[in-house]
Amino acid sequence: MFHYLSLSEIQELVNSNINDVFVSIDHNAKGERGLIDTIANALNSPYKDDNWDGITEVLIDPFWLNDQVVRIIHYELPDLSDDEMRVYLSILNYISDEWSNKEDFRPGAHCPDLIIYFRSDLKNEIDQ
Repeated sequence: MFHYLSLSEIQELVNSNINDVFVSIDHNAKGERGLIDTIANALNSPYKDDNWDGITEVLIDPFWLNDQVVRIIHYELPDLSDDEMRVYLSILNYISDEWSNKEDFRPGAHCPDLIIYFRSDLKNEIDQ
């Protein structure tokens, strides 16, 4: 499940949750490699994430973050081809579904929450 917020709501969220881990996505994340690097660097990933499968695994189980909340905020859509964008959004949907059932895949685990946000005016592009 994605959350859609106005830019002012995003700023309020960032300012009020300073202990959370934020992954900021915008058009500067260019191509698959650039987006993967942006996410891995923001999460301080201990792994070298070379492809979609690798970053999916990092987002599914960011155990090194302990109980911190991970918030992926899309200020803009990343600069991806149409095919890459479809893959990326399907990964986010998959991760969102897994996180909504995290007790099913990591019973009793102490793991962070992961929440995915998009700027509200991007909703039409995402729904296409």
